[in-house]
Amino acid sequence: NIAQLLKLPIHVVKLDMSVVHSYFKGESKLLPDLIQMFRNSNMKIVVEGVETVDMKTQLAEMGCDYEQGYFFSKPVPPSAFLAYLRATR
Repeated sequence: NIAQLLKLPIHVVKLDMSVVHSYFKGESKLLPDLIQMFRNSNMKIVVEGVETVDMKTQLAEMGCDYEQGYFFSKPVPPSAFLAYLRATR
């Protein structure tokens, strides 16, 4: 449960894309409250499932520290990711 989670020595929490998508589809209003709760506990927040510039902007405004999803890149194998990092140095 959430109370037990907050007692653990966790510094980063990752919110599943199902939570993110349910918010942006208007199915749930829970996401901003979850983000605020974790921010109040001094945790960094990673969100999955960012697909549009609007999602990226709103999630950053809500206080998310890190965002991942198809807006940035489709999943790639480790070798392709390492090649990308080498090419962008």
